Amino acid sequence: MTRAAASVFLGQKTLPRHGTVKAFEGDFRTALAALMPRVEELAAGLPDDDACAKAGLAALAEARQRLGAQEAPGLKGEFMRVKQLAVSVVSLCDHVDLLSGLGTYLLCDERNKPEPCPPPLTATSCPGRHGAP
Repeated sequence: MTRAAASVFLGQKTLPRHGTVKAFEGDFRTALAALMPRVEELAAGLPDDDACAKAGLAALAEARQRLGAQEAPGLKGEFMRVKQLAVSVVSLCDHVDLLSGLGTYLLCDERNKPEPCPPPLTATSCPGRHGAP
């Protein structure tokens, strides 16, 4: 649900009203408050050199930075600032899915196998995709 709301906000073609932007901001802050400890918890359960854990922690640091951003001047500035919070919501939702084994392979649309992070993809990993034979 949160990811869907963030995706809707990111897809806005016109500037919403200031009250709408503020309402979304509150929702995104609440969502991030729930997602951030979950990413930390899932990453902590993986080896220190795990690439997916490192990526999740990097997304977490970026979300913290965005949460600390000062209110921007004007509606357009505020919209852009809250849009960055929406990006972090989507990103952390994706990292929770990936770190918990619910993510999908980026190109193959297959559910992850039991390992927490799929192997790197190549042009031949998914026949018929992206110019692969």
